[in-house]
Amino acid sequence: MTDAIAIATQLEDQRTALMVKGDAQGLAPLLSDELYYGHSGGTYDNKASFLAKFSAGDYCYQAVETQIDKAQLIGTEGLVINGQVHIKVTLHGQPADMYSIYVAVWKKEDGQWKFVAHQTAIKKKT
Repeated sequence: MTDAIAIATQLEDQRTALMVKGDAQGLAPLLSDELYYGHSGGTYDNKASFLAKFSAGDYCYQAVETQIDKAQLIGTEGLVINGQVHIKVTLHGQPADMYSIYVAVWKKEDGQWKFVAHQTAIKKKT
C-alpha cells in the first residue's frame, strides 16, 4: 500500500464513519471552510449548508462504503482520491441506495488534513 493510499484510507474511513454515526460535531472539524460538496443529483453544498442539512436529518447515512481506486499526493499539502462508493442514505425523507464513482480532495490547513471538495456521479449499469 502506498503512502497516498494509506492516508486516503485513514481520512475517508474517519469521514464516512462520522457520517454514518450522524456525528455533525465530530465531522465539522474535518471539513474545510472552503468545502464544495457536489452531489450526484446536480446540487452542491458548502460547509455551512452541508452541516445544517446533515444536522437536521436531511442527509441521514445508513452506510457509506468506499473503494479507493487511486490516491495521489499533491506535494505535501494536497491529496486527490478517485474511487467508488456505495451509499445507503435517506435524502429529505426518501431512501436511496446509490453506487457512484467519486473524487475527494483533502488539503492540509494549519498542519491538519481538511476535506475540501467532493463530487459523485452515479455509476452506469453495465
